[in-house]
Amino acid sequence: MERTARTPADGNNLIHTFGENIHLIMKNSFFLTDGTIGSFAVSSINNTAQSLEKMKTMLDKGSEIDLHELERCKAIANLVAPGILRSRLYEIIEQVEQKLCPDDKERELAALRRRVKLLEEELSQK
Repeated sequence: MERTARTPADGNNLIHTFGENIHLIMKNSFFLTDGTIGSFAVSSINNTAQSLEKMKTMLDKGSEIDLHELERCKAIANLVAPGILRSRLYEIIEQVEQKLCPDDKERELAALRRRVKLLEEELSQK
């Protein structure tokens, strides 16, 4: 039996894997069927985007939003690898923050007040 550095990809074709770029190998449908992003990451990013869109809607209606949820969304956006998804999350976060405080200085002051409030709540829980 002859040894080869090839792996069956789709049942009919063989791909050469020895010395191949690992991303090209893993991108092959034999190895990954649902894309190159994990399902947990996809659901977390989608839930974050939906939550941010809901916040925008609530602010448009004059309702208050959960500031802890906004901070959670920011934390998840910071975890996302730089690229289109991260940029889009940052855009939505900026839109939410603009709706919270339309003026730059007011927005900065409000962000600091939110941060103080969150820190006070954390201290009171200890």
